Amino acid sequence: EFGTNNFPDCSNMCHETSGYALTRSIGIGKGTVKLEDFYDTDLIMIIGQNPGTNSPRMLSALTKGKKNGAKILAVNPLPEAGLKGFKDPQNVRALLDKPFELSDLYLPVKINGDMALLKALQILLLEEEDKNPGTVLDHDFITNKTGGFDELARELKLYDLSFLAQQCGISVEDLREAAKMIAAKKRMIICWGMGITQQKNGVEMIYNIVNILLMKGSIGIPGGGVCPVRGHSNVQGNRTLLINHHPTTEQLDKLEEFYGFKVPRKGGYDVVNALKAMHDGKVKFMFCMGGNFLSAAPDTTFTAEAMRKLEMSVLVSVKLNRNHLIHGKEALILPVISRSEKDIVNGQLQHISTENSMGVVEWS
Repeated sequence: EFGTNNFPDCSNMCHETSGYALTRSIGIGKGTVKLEDFYDTDLIMIIGQNPGTNSPRMLSALTKGKKNGAKILAVNPLPEAGLKGFKDPQNVRALLDKPFELSDLYLPVKINGDMALLKALQILLLEEEDKNPGTVLDHDFITNKTGGFDELARELKLYDLSFLAQQCGISVEDLREAAKMIAAKKRMIICWGMGITQQKNGVEMIYNIVNILLMKGSIGIPGGGVCPVRGHSNVQGNRTLLINHHPTTEQLDKLEEFYGFKVPRKGGYDVVNALKAMHDGKVKFMFCMGGNFLSAAPDTTFTAEAMRKLEMSVLVSVKLNRNHLIHGKEALILPVISRSEKDIVNGQLQHISTENSMGVVEWS
């Protein structure tokens, strides 16, 4: 009898914190915006993410949004070159012009200073609301769609703004400028990536990102919402199709009903716990669909030791990488084609689909 409930996947090492925090704060573990929202928004905040380096196609959407009047607020320890100057490679005329500057304000936050920055912005939003009641916060949305606002406001009053500015490495003046940008805009999207999720307090930081949007009533409207930017084209589709280590009770019920067998109700191993189990000899076989598990996991030496203790490893890959040199006592490498290659079976072209960060399923 074959089968397993152990489905560690790449999102354990990237947006696991996003799924956890978003599910517990707004009830859905994925982005709430569409690509079109970037074209019809007033403010895009990019924190802990380098679109030019890691999501270059996103720059086209940012450019269109900027040309439609959106402001872009960038928060990152290092300045992102693509936000300072961008030439659209799909536009021949643009290649002949000067680079198009995307960011309107850049905040060079200290590493792991994001939490202090997010707290400071919330404090300043409350201050702006006190100065101009009814013009900054969406009190109707807060009253009818959220809970815990009064407790949050009381907590924020305990912080010293100067101390938070010191912790995040941003001057109070620049923090005020950023807060005024946010205060003046209703339609706002906040994007983030590994710079937020891979920190120890990543979940708490995402809670605070959501808090800013909820205070403004900027979720569930055109041009407003959360956008955890994915690194892989179909990582969202993995989760939608239950490739994860802790599917919900409802999902398990449907799976059991459809296939007619008792499914395991206990959660399986995520990446870190799978590695520990492999290292301890509790797991003897690994079937790996793509990726470079050795290099992607947090501790390369420990991962290599765990891999070598396997009785057998099977790696399904579109190209060779270092992971193929570190394997179990028996090993298989199964080559497959990539999504950009034609898959012809019995003379018929096969189609595969991907699901992007916006939850849109499309032919690849």
